[in-house]
Amino acid sequence: MVNNVRFTGAKELLDGSEKVRAAGNAGRIAIEATKIVVNYPIVKWPGGELPVDAKVEKALEGGPLLAKPDTAKLEVTFKLHQCFPESRYIVTDTSDVPMAPMMNIIGSPASAGLIDAGATSKITVFGNGLEGPGAMGFQPAIFQSKAGDAAWSPMWDHWTAVWKDPKKAVLLRTQADIDAGAKAGDLVLHHGTPDTNGKGFVVNCPSPIVAPNDFVVK
Repeated sequence: MVNNVRFTGAKELLDGSEKVRAAGNAGRIAIEATKIVVNYPIVKWPGGELPVDAKVEKALEGGPLLAKPDTAKLEVTFKLHQCFPESRYIVTDTSDVPMAPMMNIIGSPASAGLIDAGATSKITVFGNGLEGPGAMGFQPAIFQSKAGDAAWSPMWDHWTAVWKDPKKAVLLRTQADIDAGAKAGDLVLHHGTPDTNGKGFVVNCPSPIVAPNDFVVK
């Protein structure tokens, strides 16, 4: 959430949230709340940065970047993934801090509350079935709504779909396809992953590009 800050007297450097609050309480600044929400993933910080994937063979292997952040040019190059429908996304952080190293991203524990706050969109990743470029090595994930739609969020409420019989897996493209498969008993849906025992988590996956899906079953 963005707040506008206006100095009421002499200007000073406020380089931390505690200093901003203290200045506001002392009347040295006026703080105006807005209804603007922004998503600013952190890619580099004192003593660290998001890792680079040198092989570019698997979705989460190595790291989310294709090159080290260029602080001189203020440029960062991410790996771009695709999911249905028509969304290309990047991966930056997750509320499941213990899982973050396995995903080669960073932990953001405070984002866990976004599920209960209704600020997430459902993403369903496939845990078996058709081989493909998805996060677990199978078909691309399915987004509840296309990036850019009115009811869309880059903060993903992670679900995993598992085929009861992987040999009968077919390509699914929409949330309706998933719901139908679950209703028919062909799919088992897990909030989070099968290992989280029904506990969901948030993954920050901004989608900077909308483009037709080009994944095909080989």
